[in-house]
Amino acid sequence: MRIILPKWVSIESLQIILYYLKTAKIDPTINYGNTNLIQKLLWLSDFLQLEEFQKLFLNEKMIPKINCQNTLMLLSESFKKLRIAEDSSEIWYLLFNTSMNHVAKNLVWLIENKRSELLDINEKILEEIIERALKYSMQTNGTGFKEIIELFIQIQKTQDPIECLGRQLEKVVAKPLCSNLMRLLHLL
Repeated sequence: MRIILPKWVSIESLQIILYYLKTAKIDPTINYGNTNLIQKLLWLSDFLQLEEFQKLFLNEKMIPKINCQNTLMLLSESFKKLRIAEDSSEIWYLLFNTSMNHVAKNLVWLIENKRSELLDINEKILEEIIERALKYSMQTNGTGFKEIIELFIQIQKTQDPIECLGRQLEKVVAKPLCSNLMRLLHLL
């Protein structure tokens, strides 16, 4: 049997996959700090449909070692996987949620150091991250609150904070539970 691999497959990612196929283990001699290598490993394991490798790799090497350098890439890759595969493994949901939490907790650093990558995130996901970041900021006495609000206003594509707040209020009121609650409050 002959497999023709895509051009993006690197020698290193292929060697890691071959090691796994021979041993059923993740190669411990490799430094998994290179985001390009991680991304290609995820792509290759998906291409070859190696779900057990993905579970092991994400559980052992990625989720415990999410950091500011790899979190945006892991968030992006997990989002892509969940969006296209209806029957995704639970590990992809765990990676997605863990990445979102890490981005939210480190949002100010990411705004300062990886702003363009941050702005490439799906708008709805970025709004959820900002909401989580504001909660974390409140727990830390408002640290980074200003930067988070400025990012929020930027992604709303407005310069007017009042207009931005008005849009958010409309979204909150449009939610079924909240609109029912608002109706109830008006009755009181």
